[in-house]
Amino acid sequence: GRQGHTTEYTSEHQDSVIDEEQLCSPPEYPAAENANKSLSVTSYTIELLDAVALNLHRIDKDVQRCDRNYWYFTTANLERLRNIMCSYVWEHLDVGYVQGMCDLLAPLMVVLDNEPLAYSCFSQLMKRMSQNFPNGGAMDTHFANMRSLIQILDSELFELMHQNGDYTHFYFCYRWFLLDFKRELVYEDVFAVWEAIWAAKHI
Repeated sequence: GRQGHTTEYTSEHQDSVIDEEQLCSPPEYPAAENANKSLSVTSYTIELLDAVALNLHRIDKDVQRCDRNYWYFTTANLERLRNIMCSYVWEHLDVGYVQGMCDLLAPLMVVLDNEPLAYSCFSQLMKRMSQNFPNGGAMDTHFANMRSLIQILDSELFELMHQNGDYTHFYFCYRWFLLDFKRELVYEDVFAVWEAIWAAKHI
């Protein structure tokens, strides 16, 4: 009986020792997980931190002047706009923040009044609109299309533009295409015009 009790105690004692050793030992990660941990640590370089700081500076500068005369954009809602913009840029540091992005986000916030929904809709919108920003390359295509349209539909106007300083490069249309005409309209009209533009390809 005593021997059996001793054997039982020894077994329990060994189990407790193993448990203590396991608890005190560093966890064993799979090789892939170790690689990911190492990558996440080494990826936060000085260059990355500098890029983040530069983008935050640009965002802060633009947020403070974004639609500031429109009733919706109180200090609290401007902070929410900043949160969304920072989240988007962190997920898209390869693109970064470019002036005009806040202009595209602002009307979505007015309509949705919800940070997660506004972030989701803005992310989808940027899949199309990001090509209009400097890193994209779509703007030259827009200018060429505009030039062709005016030349075909109103050749007299095109000739007039050509003779008076040659505005046929259509660079003055840059803001139209960048912001889907947002700054050319009364704010309340932006929502209807955007809806028409976004729905056009589905009609």
